[in-house]
Amino acid sequence: MSDWTFDQTAERNRKTPFDAAAFANHIQEQANHMDKCGWSSEARDLRKWASELRDKSTSVNNHFGDRTSLY
Repeated sequence: MSDWTFDQTAERNRKTPFDAAAFANHIQEQANHMDKCGWSSEARDLRKWASELRDKSTSVNNHFGDRTSLY
């Protein structure tokens, strides 16, 4: 296998970082919209999930240093 092909394969297999904090913020915004439309229970569940996601992101960041995303 040539180096060029190996590099392409390695690049294709590399995981894309997941920005948990940004996704949690998006979920929080959606929950706010749902709450305004009368979906209070569902909005509460989404807020809980967003909070758990933020907590998970923080614990990963604290464990691995200054990393800002989950993999």
